[in-house]
Amino acid sequence: MPEQTALTPAYNGIPSHEDDSLPFLERVFLASKIFPTQVAIAQALDVSQPTISKYLKRLRPTNEVAKLLANNSAARVTRATIAGTIKAALDGRPEPGLELLDRLGVAEKRREDKTASVHVAVGINLAG
Repeated sequence: MPEQTALTPAYNGIPSHEDDSLPFLERVFLASKIFPTQVAIAQALDVSQPTISKYLKRLRPTNEVAKLLANNSAARVTRATIAGTIKAALDGRPEPGLELLDRLGVAEKRREDKTASVHVAVGINLAG
């Protein structure tokens, strides 16, 4: 086994290219969080810089695509979540399902009304 150095993936918690426990794209992602340049990532993963560039392009933010997918799947997810939440409620644990419905904007979580208050009036009659 080669000597562990600062650029050796296993040294930095990144499985080496010989380790199949993580797909290569995930190893590139992890390395991109550790190393400042594509050259350093390439050295760490023992591949070329153009290879790293190709994989990093696949890691561009996909938030908008994910939101679109979530919005298009909201009805199906809601049905499944409600069914699961009812079952979980019977077990006394509905919170995860209710949280998901709140985040989807389907059923908002009950929140305390911070404007509500209780006023108590106390009267004392000193006449005797």
